[in-house]
Amino acid sequence: MEDKDIIKHRLHDKPRPYLCTVCDKRFTQRAHLCDHTLTHTREQLYRCPECEQRFTSSYHLRRHLTIHGKLPHKCLECGKCFKKSFNLKRHVQSHSGERLFECAVCSKHFMRSDNLAKHTKRHSGDDGTSPGTFGRFLRILSVFLGTRC
Repeated sequence: MEDKDIIKHRLHDKPRPYLCTVCDKRFTQRAHLCDHTLTHTREQLYRCPECEQRFTSSYHLRRHLTIHGKLPHKCLECGKCFKKSFNLKRHVQSHSGERLFECAVCSKHFMRSDNLAKHTKRHSGDDGTSPGTFGRFLRILSVFLGTRC
């Protein structure tokens, strides 16, 4: 097993043993690799039953299906539909453009409180993406792989 076969994803700390031989992207699950492979072959195996449009993954088909109004909660502005009213309310905020949630550290504004919470963690380094933490990660990785960053 090569050294890079045991590299773990820095945020989730999970091994990614499944390698795409086309672009060297790694995955934690074989099914994810199979879905990804279709992006290279351009095979569109998933067909919309409403409009016959085709997609390379079931995820993209499910996302597309929201435009056909088959879900109970519909956005009056763009027509996108949602399974839960909570998700519709959260979506409607995106149309207003209002950014009501402000970061106390850098004053950046966000539309959603959950995005502010994720952003705030970056300042403390909790998510491993603060400049210092990420820089350290790249330096350690470059030493491990024998490359220079």
